[in-house]
Amino acid sequence: MSALGSKLRDARIEKGYTLNTLQQMTKIQKKYLVAIEEGNLKELPGSFYIRAFVKQYADVVGLNGDNLLEEYASELDAFSDADETPIINNIESEELGSRVKARQDNFEKNNVEVILSYLPLFFLIAIILMIIITLIVAISRMNNTSKPIEQVPTTSIVSTVAPEAAVTEVTTQSTTTEVKELADNQIRVGNKILTKISGEGEETVYEVEGGNFEGYTFGVNGLGYVWVGMLEDDLMVVDTTITDGEKFEYTVQNNVKTFRMRVGYPDGGKFIVNGKELELNNPYFADTVVFVVKEGSSDVATSESEVTTEQAAEEMTEVESESSSEEEYEGPAVYRNRNTGSDN
Repeated sequence: MSALGSKLRDARIEKGYTLNTLQQMTKIQKKYLVAIEEGNLKELPGSFYIRAFVKQYADVVGLNGDNLLEEYASELDAFSDADETPIINNIESEELGSRVKARQDNFEKNNVEVILSYLPLFFLIAIILMIIITLIVAISRMNNTSKPIEQVPTTSIVSTVAPEAAVTEVTTQSTTTEVKELADNQIRVGNKILTKISGEGEETVYEVEGGNFEGYTFGVNGLGYVWVGMLEDDLMVVDTTITDGEKFEYTVQNNVKTFRMRVGYPDGGKFIVNGKELELNNPYFADTVVFVVKEGSSDVATSESEVTTEQAAEEMTEVESESSSEEEYEGPAVYRNRNTGSDN
């Protein structure tokens, strides 16, 4: 490789041009560019083309073509032909230089145009990403606000108090529901309470309140296409499938002691009781849940109900007896003597 070829090659590499890129910019065939870099100038058509190609090559890679021709004149003259005149006048040099510069400017301009042509695509991708993020945030907020607020039963007491002048005070009190404090193993579902009685590594088992399944509605919220099975005392009563967004509910029959719900796979649906979704937190048995009636609780509940009914009947009889023997009360502002029939 000649000194001239090495200098031109180093300048090309420093510019980051390949031989193919330089061929497009100078319109000089690649084989002539390789010959110039390797010092095989005899491969070029003649001394005129040697000087013209070397000058054009030098101008494109940022060197001064005229100075380079003078610096390596001895090396270039060795390949001069006797019948050719190796003279490039000023006009030809200026025209050649202007053509090289124009080609170089066009190449750089094309690169800028390519980059600018992709800008609309970048803006479109950014807008699509913003829309997707906005939709995700909006859906998340809608899900948070659409969760039902669990209502706690309140105590209602209705009492009618007579004036001090009245002999008999009549008080009517409605049924009072006390808000019980829940233990760590209890959850509230509507106006009922479930008590978890299973241990870690076992099937999730809840004990229902009241000695029977009255007041309980069981079901599954579909999160995908999934099989749903329900058993009463180990007897299959429901064998169906639901899809995403579909809800299936079931009311247990009387005298059932054990009720079981299952889904085909854990992520296929959520178990619900009285409209409340259950969080099982059981990695071993995430596809099944069992509900049982406490043994003996049904008989106790029945006995308590009968005692309460008898006590209520006795109290009502006593109130009626006292009311018939005392003076009549007709409101907070009227007190009438039954014997005289006059107002006091």
